[in-house]
Amino acid sequence: MPADFESARAGKPKLKARLRLCCSCLMLACGLVLLYCLASVFKANLASDRSAYLKAAIERDAVQCYAIEGAYPKDLAHLEDYYGLQVDRNSYDVYYQSLGSNLKPQVIVVRVSGR
Repeated sequence: MPADFESARAGKPKLKARLRLCCSCLMLACGLVLLYCLASVFKANLASDRSAYLKAAIERDAVQCYAIEGAYPKDLAHLEDYYGLQVDRNSYDVYYQSLGSNLKPQVIVVRVSGR
């Protein structure tokens, strides 16, 4: 066999090892990018779930106030003072509009970004 063929054949295992290493690194990088994307989606879903949970808590406390006192509260402060409602004002803006003492109030919870 010619010497060039032997040296080319001896270099094949090195080439295969390098190719495996490159493929492994590429797969690891793709996995990390996928993991980052999934974490971002999970974080967004968690934030929207917290907003929905806060809105449900406000509405539940308003109904409880109506059942106990015979009227819906005029403002959110009443629920905070007498029914133990806690609102993270640094993370959420809450719009509470009382429509009357016997009408369920409108509640909108907005997640505040950048605060």
